[in-house]
Amino acid sequence: MPPISLPVDDSGAEPPPSVEVAAEEGFSETLPRAPYSKLKQRLIGRDLLEMTFVLHVRAHVRLIARRKGRVVAETPRYTMDKGPRRIRLRLDPKRWPTKFDLQVKPLKKGGR
Repeated sequence: MPPISLPVDDSGAEPPPSVEVAAEEGFSETLPRAPYSKLKQRLIGRDLLEMTFVLHVRAHVRLIARRKGRVVAETPRYTMDKGPRRIRLRLDPKRWPTKFDLQVKPLKKGGR
């Protein structure tokens, strides 16, 4: 035979006590700054691409041009100080790239 009384209300009307997490002192929610900004590109003549940007840290920089996943042109790796910089890449009009990859790898404080 089923019970005649009403069941106990456990619908969440009285939520369980909340647990507050204490904030750590000195914790900062700022994200690390990007190594470069203000990236611009322009074509000089028919086949010379120039990219200008501002480096915020000393870094190794190189530019790779790809077409259908294959590398069609690339620059050597340069070590650049922070500040306004430019990198130039000569392109082949018969193998015109569809994607550019500016690789910027910040250097450690020691210089390497």
